[in-house]
Amino acid sequence: MANRLGNPSQTNGRPKLAICLAGILSGFFVFFLSPPIGRSTDTLTLSGSTMMAPLAKTWIRAYEKSHSSIHLEMKSDGSGAGIRNAGRGNVSIGVSDAYLTTNLRRKYPNLIAVPVAVGDAQILYNIPGLPSKEPLNIDGPTLADIFLGVIRYWDDPSLKTLNPGIGLPHLAIRPIHRSDPSGTTFVLTDYLSRTSRKWSDTVGRKKNPKGISGLGVRGSEEIVRSVRNTPGAVGYAGLSWADKAHLPSMALENRDGFFVIPSPRTLQNAALSAFVRPDFPYGFDRSIVWNISGKEAYPDANFEYCLIDTNIDGQTMGSIRKFLLWILGPGQDPAYTVRNGFASLPYPRSQKVLSRIIGRLLEGNSFQEVSPG
Repeated sequence: MANRLGNPSQTNGRPKLAICLAGILSGFFVFFLSPPIGRSTDTLTLSGSTMMAPLAKTWIRAYEKSHSSIHLEMKSDGSGAGIRNAGRGNVSIGVSDAYLTTNLRRKYPNLIAVPVAVGDAQILYNIPGLPSKEPLNIDGPTLADIFLGVIRYWDDPSLKTLNPGIGLPHLAIRPIHRSDPSGTTFVLTDYLSRTSRKWSDTVGRKKNPKGISGLGVRGSEEIVRSVRNTPGAVGYAGLSWADKAHLPSMALENRDGFFVIPSPRTLQNAALSAFVRPDFPYGFDRSIVWNISGKEAYPDANFEYCLIDTNIDGQTMGSIRKFLLWILGPGQDPAYTVRNGFASLPYPRSQKVLSRIIGRLLEGNSFQEVSPG
């Protein structure tokens, strides 16, 4: 839910299933694979995003139940590792919160990024005694000053101006950030670079930036644990981790001046805005952070990606492609995505774009939606 300056609405919650991919609940995908691709390989290996790990492991368990001849293994070692391992051919699939920038595409020209869900970077905080039913508002410049160490107390005038009527205490702010290469960090620093000239000039958009104030820890789980155990702390993680931690998340200002609480619905709204724009690239080499407008669009949302090397052998590619088709069909059920803290892709707007991407993984094949009747 979004609002202008003032307290965000308290009706964010989990979206009803009808909001998330209603088409999937009323129908299903039938996928046509031709020519035959042979039997599956025994094992597919995945590496990457710690934020995506809960969803990826849920997908793996469900897929293995109905595909007994295939075994999948997921190592949650961060988006940076996922990109690197997929690009070097060390794993079957890389999992990343970060899109492939121009530099990464030059470095790994054979990688294709397939969007599989919508995630985010959200701001978690621990202020004892502050009602959690009144999430704090925050804008880009103020948040940048917090992580640069310029704003040091919760009752700073900048924070009080953004949150009228909330009794902010004179409590030291203790920033906590990732010390390992992180897609979540990439998403957050993308937002800060687009909204704060000071941040853009000093830190920039990176998976492992230097110059951030506070304590550095490894992994999303440790970020959440540290914020929960540290009075005055502020950190960041994806919705999947934030939900489990039972920590409040700030309402972040978007490009249209609305303060939006992160939820599966506001994340999906951001993705939908990208899919309906005629200028959005099929290669998904552009961020949706901040660029997307809309009253209910969370400004620090991002696509989650599976990364595949097109030079992989044909038999393995066939197994990968079957798994991806399952993810983009049955795997988009909110029972998988929303339950794990993500939004499903905005069906049916995503189908044309995804069909073109999947076609590059095995020439001459596509997937089609057919009537369930």
